[in-house]
Amino acid sequence: MTGAGSGRPRATVIRGLSDSRHRVEIDTADNAGTVTIFGLLGERTGFAGATTLKLGNAGATGRSWALVADEIRPYSAYLSLDVLVIVLGTNDYRLSLGVGPFVAGVKALIAAHRAANPRLDVILVAPAQSGVAGDPPLRAYRDALQALAIVEGAKFYSMYDDFGPYDEEAAVGQWADRLHLSDEGAKRSAAALMRKILEHRP
Repeated sequence: MTGAGSGRPRATVIRGLSDSRHRVEIDTADNAGTVTIFGLLGERTGFAGATTLKLGNAGATGRSWALVADEIRPYSAYLSLDVLVIVLGTNDYRLSLGVGPFVAGVKALIAAHRAANPRLDVILVAPAQSGVAGDPPLRAYRDALQALAIVEGAKFYSMYDDFGPYDEEAAVGQWADRLHLSDEGAKRSAAALMRKILEHRP
């Protein structure tokens, strides 16, 4: 695939693959400039259900999303999302970055995706209390997300309120480490999100 220096996103569609596992190798050895890979999407036809995509990276904060918000629209338009679930706050909290920049970043993220798809449903998720300290407390980020959900016409789900204190939840295997939920904790939060919100979408 050649971008010809346009600076715009490009996509290549590979058709005719068998319905089985495939390996993708990416070689950028001949590139003289900077290449940004937005992601890979494998689609299957003839099956009921939904496709879940992770759009983000470890360590993300509201401020970091604000820096790349202008790049989101073409990518989001290509994906044509039905629902966007935003789970942010843990890193802003642990790094004590403040609620103001956090909210501004989440607003920029929502605006970028809705510019590509005005009918997009947005769900804001307040993270559970992790095992690290920060200032202000994590509940301040929860409160800010809840208020922002009202302003933006978004849904809101609070893991902060569904989960108990970190030490209690870690003792029963809900945390993999002091920042990340375990597989069991993730399944629990996903099931709650489905039960409380996604099952009730029209």
